[in-house]
Amino acid sequence: MRALATYQTHSGRRRLFACQRCGEQVSETRQTVFFALRTPAEQVIIVLKLLLGQVEWTSLSVALGVTEETILAW
Repeated sequence: MRALATYQTHSGRRRLFACQRCGEQVSETRQTVFFALRTPAEQVIIVLKLLLGQVEWTSLSVALGVTEETILAW
């Protein structure tokens, strides 16, 4: 793999890589929970940690101003 470029997304800058054998291009977040995420990754990580601490997702959705469905999708 070799780095080709960087590009801007809603959640920050991402790198684009290419396989040196086949030439396939992939994003650094491809096949991860952060792929095509429109929210900063740091915010999602904080929410997930709070959920582990048994904070109710309904309370988190009100505090963050996102829908409950968004939190459930994360």
